[in-house]
Amino acid sequence: MEKAWRVFRFLAQNFYLPFAGGNAPELAHEVILLTPQRPVLATSALFSVGFTHEGDIVGPTLNVAPIDENTTVAILSYAVDQQSTIRAALGTLLSSTGDVQKFELSKLILQRVENFALSPAVCKGWSDGKRRRILDAFKATLFEAVPFEEHADLMLF
Repeated sequence: MEKAWRVFRFLAQNFYLPFAGGNAPELAHEVILLTPQRPVLATSALFSVGFTHEGDIVGPTLNVAPIDENTTVAILSYAVDQQSTIRAALGTLLSSTGDVQKFELSKLILQRVENFALSPAVCKGWSDGKRRRILDAFKATLFEAVPFEEHADLMLF
């Protein structure tokens, strides 16, 4: 109940009330273009990287989608007034490139995203060990974003 209330309050403050007042919400966006990258996964999620002193969510949204056979885009969107906190929390993801950035994005998805779709064609090519390690990491973070042992098998891309 408390989590639902915090999410509702966050959405009301940052989206519903501005829209009700005839204003667009003040959002910032971080666009991560993954290329070359075959289609592997898609997700659209709101997650928390922390809480304000008042108990409000510090929460970006993450949208990941393939654009074509060789390009995937990840877009983080967040309230402008939360920019410094979010950029600090996601600093490694935002400042890295290439495979390091893909691995950081993979960890973020496994730790903080509740629902994502994987390409069956890609998953069929994964070893049983890789599938098991990914599932175990995901299950370990179902209730909170706890760190898990980093391993190359956790690379989703």
